[in-house]
Amino acid sequence: MKHVSSNSRPMKDGKTEKSKTNSKLTGAVGIVCGVLVFALAAFIAYVIYGSVRWEGILPNVYAYGVDLSGMSQSEAEAALANELESPGSGVSLVLPNGSVMELPRSDSIAGYDAGAAAARAWNYGRRNGKVSPFRYAFSLMGSVELYENALGRIDGGALRAAISEKAAAINYAHIEGAYSVSGSNLTIVKGTSGVLLDEDEVYRVARTALENGESTVSYTPPESTPKPLDLDGIYKAVCREARNAEFDSKFNVIKSINGLTFDLEQAKALYDEAEEGAVISITLSTVHPEISTEELSALLYRDRLASWTSTLTNNETRSKNIELAASAVNGLVLLPGEKFSFNETVGQRTTERGFGAAAAYSNGETVYEVGGGICQVSSSIYYCCLMADMDIVRRTCHLYTAPYVPLGMDATVSWGGPEFEFSNSSDYPIKIVTWRDGNELYCELYGTKTSDEYIKMSYEIVERYDYETIFQEDESIEPGRTKIAVSGITGYKVVTYRSRFSADGSIISRAEEDTSVYSKRDQVVLVAPGELHLYVHGANSPEPGSEPAAVEETMPTLETITR
Repeated sequence: MKHVSSNSRPMKDGKTEKSKTNSKLTGAVGIVCGVLVFALAAFIAYVIYGSVRWEGILPNVYAYGVDLSGMSQSEAEAALANELESPGSGVSLVLPNGSVMELPRSDSIAGYDAGAAAARAWNYGRRNGKVSPFRYAFSLMGSVELYENALGRIDGGALRAAISEKAAAINYAHIEGAYSVSGSNLTIVKGTSGVLLDEDEVYRVARTALENGESTVSYTPPESTPKPLDLDGIYKAVCREARNAEFDSKFNVIKSINGLTFDLEQAKALYDEAEEGAVISITLSTVHPEISTEELSALLYRDRLASWTSTLTNNETRSKNIELAASAVNGLVLLPGEKFSFNETVGQRTTERGFGAAAAYSNGETVYEVGGGICQVSSSIYYCCLMADMDIVRRTCHLYTAPYVPLGMDATVSWGGPEFEFSNSSDYPIKIVTWRDGNELYCELYGTKTSDEYIKMSYEIVERYDYETIFQEDESIEPGRTKIAVSGITGYKVVTYRSRFSADGSIISRAEEDTSVYSKRDQVVLVAPGELHLYVHGANSPEPGSEPAAVEETMPTLETITR
């Protein structure tokens, strides 16, 4: 018995219903395949035809994200350059000072070359100048990216290199403030801020902007500002106190220095108000010292402390000796506390030095000695020292009274002794000025008075030693005539006093200076032989102690020395 499927049923023509259905499906498939074959043939024909006639870059060809479809090579190069190299195609970093750093996309792509990219796009799908139908068909069906999209292919090294190059043109260091002094003017220049980009931070900001497609971003660089000028320090450096002129240990004048100053508070106010780069001019004020170089120099030898003038004898040899001694002393300067020695200053009197023999006293006798007469110089200096209130170190009075200075105010000298010495007891240097002018000897002492007090010298004769007249017969004397062979000199014991007075004439002190003892010298008178008795006991005998008429020099009076 034959089994028949439940889904088949017999037909009148003997075929089953299933067989009829399969036949219909086969026919439909055949139709579809025919259509597909036709369509494929038509597409292939279209591709071949299109590829033959296509003249530009193949459709849907991109380079760096730029659609170059149908462009010529030159058009593609221009499009790439315009798209990737123009500022608008990248990112602009705006700085606070208004500067802008432009970073086109091309700066972030390694090895970017618009011409090379255009050439590659042109040659894509071509062989021997002809378009490949296969490549043409492939490009019609989808885009072809020859280079990665610029936003997706950022090269860090290229971007950093571009940032460094552009930062170098933007960067400038800040300028520190400064100052200078010219004459009486202080010039202050306020510093200016600078721009110093942090290239790591710029790279981060730029890359983020490129990746996010942002065209403009702001960037604030780190502060690059100058340090505020230290005006207090400038004040200390520029300004100085005035310095008085002063003496060194040898009374050389150390010059005074003018001080400089300016109004510090005003300078600070001007500086705070000034803009960066401003130039501020400040006038320096001169501060004068209390004692200038000229004023201190003028103190030296400013005052004539004492002076004395005496008359020379008619003995030119004696006068020449005095002139030489005066020249040796003239101009000598003694510092405070320094000692003067007459013999050390004048030196030994010798004929080789020009000194001649002149009358002098030795052991009570009048002798001729080389350098005789120079005691007139030492005595003049001694007298000036007394009047100038100097300290006397060593002094010896003459054997007999000296006619050229007041009693008790002479000082005898001789090589090997006696000596005359004094020290400068004032606060300033003193200068001894001595010179001969014709028949006069001048002596002056210059220094610096520190008060209005003054000195007067006086003397008191406490003892008097009258000389005697001795008569002697001499054959050279004619009868009835006489001749004085030795002049008589009266002796004295004298006490000198140094008195100090105030400016108004009031006495401050009176002190004993020295005691001088001068010997008497008897007068010797020559008479004719046989006439001695006429004078020894006669009325013609001179009065004992009377001054001989032959004495040429007179003693200065007390009035003279105390005026």
